[in-house]
Order: sequence, then structure tokens, then C-alpha cells
Amino acid sequence: MSKKFVALEWEFIRDKSTTMQEKLVMAEIAQLSSMEKGCFAGNGHFAKLLGVKKTAISRTISSLEKKGFITSEITPGSRNKERVITINKMLSGDNKMLSQPITKCLETKGNNTSINNTVNKKNTKKVFKKPSVEELKSYCQEKCLSVDCEYFFYHYEANGWKVGKAPMRDWKATLKNWHRRQGKFKTGTSQKQIKDKEFKSSPPPEWAL
Repeated sequence: MSKKFVALEWEFIRDKSTTMQEKLVMAEIAQLSSMEKGCFAGNGHFAKLLGVKKTAISRTISSLEKKGFITSEITPGSRNKERVITINKMLSGDNKMLSQPITKCLETKGNNTSINNTVNKKNTKKVFKKPSVEELKSYCQEKCLSVDCEYFFYHYEANGWKVGKAPMRDWKATLKNWHRRQGKFKTGTSQKQIKDKEFKSSPPPEWAL
């Protein structure tokens, strides 16, 4: 089953002088006008299609006629008052009645919408990329950091690159923190081993001599 489409001029869609119901009625008239006999549908057809009353359609047809978009002609002598609707034009001659295109509205200075802000935030959000051992060594050499890079790498590789329970965001900052803690927590050395070393290197008390 082939699908049917109706094409309306974009200027007519943007025309402020016509209501949305008038645009929809014009779309149906354009579709029916392609038939051999043209558009001879009554108000009941349009009312059923749009889910409105016949009186509303009657006002819409009259409005389109007054604006010069259509012409309706009743066949003389027809028992059922057969009406044929002809499209005269799709657009009024007054360009001032055109609404501005949506794209131009989005480009205005005072229309920084939350949607645009959300998109910008998503685009600027950094995605963490774990470093290689070579990158760690190169950064330590550049910043003069004293860190066992292989130990650092395999430590975070084992825990899924997390700092505590949170995912790591900046490995360079984490690497710097490791360097600052070197005085107290040397890589691969426990606190007990550090205390034992300090105890052995300290001189004996006077009473032990």
C-alpha cells in the first residue's frame, strides 16, 4: 500500500494570518484537488477528519475564502448542492505576516535555552582515559615526581581505576598526590616497616649504654 503525502509551501506554514486548523484544511483540500473531479468534499468530511464540529469547518472555509486562499463554487441545479473548492494561492502577498523561522530564533542572543546549555555540557564533559606506564613515566619526568609508575599503574588497574569508591577523573592529579605522600607512605612499604626502620636507625637511649 503506497503512502500519500501532502506538500504545502513553507511560507504558508509560517503565515501568521492563518490558524492551524486553516492550514490543516488547506492540506486536505490540496490532497483532494489532485483527484479528477477536484475537491468536492463537504464540511462533514473535514469535521470528521479533524475531530471538530461542522460549524467550525464552515467558519474555516469562509475565512480561507475571505483571505483569498480558496474559492468554493456550488454546482448550479445540483440537488445535493455539490461544492467544488479550488485553491487560488498558498500565501498572502504581505510578507510582514510571516513568522520568523525557528533557526533564526535559536540564533538570537537572548535565547540561550536550557537545551543548548545541556548539549554544551555534554560535549565538554571529559571522558577518563587510563594512562600507560610510559605516559606515567613521561609525566613524572616532566614534573620531577618521584613515583613508582609501574606500581601506580597496576594498583589502579586492579581496582578499576577508582580513588576510594569514586571513579578516577584525573590521573595526573592522583599521581601528584602519590608524590606528596612519598614521605609518609613509600611505594611498596607499609607503615610498620617505616616505623621499624626509624627505630633501628635511631640511637639507643642513655640508660641502655
